[in-house]
Amino acid sequence: MPFETGKLTLFENLMNRYVILALPKVCPVFKRSYRTINYDHMKTLVANISLDHTNPDNPDIMLTKWHNSMLAILDQVAPLKPFPRKRKKPKTINSDIRFLLDQRKWLAKEVQKDPNNSRLKEELRIAQRKVKSNIRRLQKVRGENMLNE
Repeated sequence: MPFETGKLTLFENLMNRYVILALPKVCPVFKRSYRTINYDHMKTLVANISLDHTNPDNPDIMLTKWHNSMLAILDQVAPLKPFPRKRKKPKTINSDIRFLLDQRKWLAKEVQKDPNNSRLKEELRIAQRKVKSNIRRLQKVRGENMLNE
């Protein structure tokens, strides 16, 4: 028998709390895109930051002023944009495949930095094959499990 507190029972109070906690709102992720920045324009804006009229005795005030100025410049040059956050991750990608994907991404960046390195190209090709084969193997296992159930 649940305890009574006011008009609702303790069980109902607990259920109300769990319902509120169980349904979090999915909020977007705010990021800056640094790909399209005109760095020459940004360099001139940063060079125009003046700290002369602030209190030179207190470095914390100068740092705060510089920090706020840099954030204002970044907001002007590369504003924050909302990107959707996914609530569910794909079931076909487990931690092993995620590791292989990260490794493939890293190798692709290394090949872009040094396109003449044949060893890196071969490692990238092998990593691409591993990702593809592991995803296919996992899909096959999932399909067999669904048929057996």
